[in-house]
Amino acid sequence: MTRPFNPSPDTTTLIDRLLDIFEQRDGQPKQAVRVKLRDAEAALLGYYSQTDPLPRMTANEQLTALAARGWVALAWEPAQEGHLLASVTLDVAAVDALYALVEREPLAAQRRRLRDLLLGQRFRVRDWRRLAFDRTLRQLEAHRSPAPFALADEDWNRDLIEALLALPEEPALELPYRVFSVRVFNDSKRFDTVKRGVALLARRHHREWRGYTHREVLRELGLVPNPTHLHLAGPWHLTDAAGREMALAARVTGARVTAERVVCVENLTPFYTLVQPAPA
Repeated sequence: MTRPFNPSPDTTTLIDRLLDIFEQRDGQPKQAVRVKLRDAEAALLGYYSQTDPLPRMTANEQLTALAARGWVALAWEPAQEGHLLASVTLDVAAVDALYALVEREPLAAQRRRLRDLLLGQRFRVRDWRRLAFDRTLRQLEAHRSPAPFALADEDWNRDLIEALLALPEEPALELPYRVFSVRVFNDSKRFDTVKRGVALLARRHHREWRGYTHREVLRELGLVPNPTHLHLAGPWHLTDAAGREMALAARVTGARVTAERVVCVENLTPFYTLVQPAPA
């Protein structure tokens, strides 16, 4: 389809309202999909401007052109034919053309894309994560919200899935958020955008964590804002006053290291990068 014009802000607002109603009815409206302009007046600042008639004239002209194509039907206020619209009604047969006109992706396509993404990675997860994937797939099939996944943000969905896949099944040590983020995304702050989604899914689908806060859930997964232990790498020997080897820093009175030099790293992210074994 060749686009007949670039829809004005008011035309776009009205078409979006019609498509919103269409989607809320699962694409099978039982009655006409109609928007009354007075109900949308707050969003039609240009159309109802008292100082500039051009936005109203442009919207009227564009909507009249769409009506001529049979995509919408127009009703005018009494004695205001061609001047002041009362309502716009969507012809369901033209819904695909209207999606293209305002460059909007149909909700069904968004659901299908997220479903395919989840199905493509489902075999890689177990435990509560498999339950999370399966519930989201059921939500999509029932045309319900897949939150915390987002229908309109594929990049965010991919990041959330990557974080879920990277979680250790049995955390051995506390891992700072930023270190985990670097390992998964090669970006120390990217995990911050999805960590709430990870915690929400874990709390919802792990029976023992349902009463936990998001931070407590992440701690159960081995992820913490800042660790509560000292980070040492190399041949260290920590002893108490009696010379016994210790693991609790609070009881250590002596430290010895059999190495030529000691490197002190101030930040945890480069520390983990420094001590991580080189790939084979």
